[in-house]
Amino acid sequence: MILEELSKRPFLLLLLLFGMVTLTLESIAYEGRCGNWSNWTLGILSLIFSYLLYYSRRHSIGIIGGICIASLLINVTHRTDQHWQIRQSEGTKTREQVLIVKEHFSNEPYSKIIASDEDKRLILLTSFEKLPKLYHGDTLIALIRNTPIQRASIYDPYNEAKYLHTMHIFQKGMVDSLIQINKNNGSHPKRLSQMANEWACLQIEKYTKREYSALLSGILFGNKQGISKDTKNAFIQTGTAHILAVSGLHVGMLYVIVSFIFRFIPLPKKFKWIKSVLTILSIWCFAFICGGGASIIRAVVMFTLWEIGIHLKKYADSINILCATAFIMVVLDPCTLFDIGFQLSVAAVLSIILFQSHFRKIWPGSNKITNHIAENLWITISVQILIIPLTLYYFHQFPTYFIPANIIWIPLSFLLMVCGLMIIVTAGLIPTIAIIFGWLCNVLMLTGTKTFEVLEKLPFYIIDGIWINLFQLIITFSSIYFLYQSFSRKHFPSLRISMLLMIVYGASFLVQYSLANRTEEIIFYSLKDKEAFDKRVEHSVISGLTDSIPANVKLYRAANFVDQVWELRDSLSKVRYLEQLASLGILLVNKDNFKNIQKYDTIPPNIVVLGNTLKPFQKKLIKKIFTNQDAIIHDLKTEGSLVLKL
Repeated sequence: MILEELSKRPFLLLLLLFGMVTLTLESIAYEGRCGNWSNWTLGILSLIFSYLLYYSRRHSIGIIGGICIASLLINVTHRTDQHWQIRQSEGTKTREQVLIVKEHFSNEPYSKIIASDEDKRLILLTSFEKLPKLYHGDTLIALIRNTPIQRASIYDPYNEAKYLHTMHIFQKGMVDSLIQINKNNGSHPKRLSQMANEWACLQIEKYTKREYSALLSGILFGNKQGISKDTKNAFIQTGTAHILAVSGLHVGMLYVIVSFIFRFIPLPKKFKWIKSVLTILSIWCFAFICGGGASIIRAVVMFTLWEIGIHLKKYADSINILCATAFIMVVLDPCTLFDIGFQLSVAAVLSIILFQSHFRKIWPGSNKITNHIAENLWITISVQILIIPLTLYYFHQFPTYFIPANIIWIPLSFLLMVCGLMIIVTAGLIPTIAIIFGWLCNVLMLTGTKTFEVLEKLPFYIIDGIWINLFQLIITFSSIYFLYQSFSRKHFPSLRISMLLMIVYGASFLVQYSLANRTEEIIFYSLKDKEAFDKRVEHSVISGLTDSIPANVKLYRAANFVDQVWELRDSLSKVRYLEQLASLGILLVNKDNFKNIQKYDTIPPNIVVLGNTLKPFQKKLIKKIFTNQDAIIHDLKTEGSLVLKL
């Protein structure tokens, strides 16, 4: 069955092989050894190779040929990548000339710039100076001070080092002093795309209210720089974050709009191909204005292949087209594979392809209105089947009211796209019409934001602190695949396999619970402006955190099935407890006990944990004292949370 799927869809095999080997290489390069991703991918690859070799007599040409092509492309891609093995250089202030290669993100009161130096090494720059808008190809000459890239543990919500590594960025810097900016007047497509995106966003800003213009620009063109954190969280917590990620949903809407317009253009049968060409050009222009992100390019390439297939009257397998699109993108830029937006986009489209047609049979709708409601409902439910496991894995939360939120926001986003595009078209020709459509956009977005306010007041609005690991994610997807095969093909052995995998999934939690039951450890959390710790003995915790519980604390407690928390409420209790830890050779230094640091000279600790409240000169002094005593020093601010087994 699996072999039959692979033989029908060659791009599926290529994407799987290429993706897994890329994940393995990246994991080994990041961790310097075989980490979780590399262990799992190597294991799955071994199973695939064993399975293929067993059936090699019947399928040898296609399978072995696919493996050879995938391996060749992997080698070519990674060997020609100019940023592959370059690491952060040490140094203080240096005069550097860097070329802006991606984007300039302006976010008050600072700017973020992704640039490359003369060695074509990618650098992430932060500047607190007010800069003019920079585009791809502009040259920036400044005094750059290297800053450390922050690492993190699995319990920290954001791992900067891993994120930058997947983009092949190995250096961070702070712009201490700006010397010169040289504007490039070239016509590089990326530069023109950035300028077109800025122009479109300015038109939207001109004809809509200030509180809605940034949100509309994000929905239409993927420009999320001006959207507030609360608004972004509202979309994530209601399961409508895909509305802000310009992807297949938006391209599909544009495709429907353009196809509807071209329906009224009479053309002889000979020239029907002109409509296909104009449709393809329209969606590529839209992708150009949106800046050409991973999810939008995936959608546009897929719709292009689909339109070509329709015009040539060839049967187009949707899954093969999706895999071909993803494969092309990953080959051109392996970093795309690690883009969460790309993963969610592919999962969403695949979920719609697999499940929507089956849901439609339940209630197809008896008239146009009910049919439209039914379509929205089934798209909303089917898209979540593959999205929810990824959401739980990356964001550790479940949007309880995703169905009503999507039923409201999907039609709203379609209407916003129509009105927004009309603003762009009429802004320079008939401003009065643009003003009318701007008013309509304000009303529609007011309706959408009021929906969030209503949902937020409902009980169990969001379930957070959910923890699933990589093994459970793979088991979940495998179970969904066999469950789909059992219903779509009436293949009942697949149902048994799916149920067995569900049992394994449940058993994995029992194993985790059992392992946590035998563990005694302490975790020092990396928080923004304070230090906190949990000492865990089995499923009970003695905690130095008494106020609101941050996300990474919830994650740790959920992952280890903590059911009882004892809080050290007063500062004296915390001091005494930290002294007990110091007697075990674990010293946490913060602003409160920094003055008494000299007393630990006589009994040097084995591990010194530097708190986030310490100033740079204090950290420097502590490192000077304890480095000579061979103590391990861990900085919570730059290295993330620390877990120690006791």
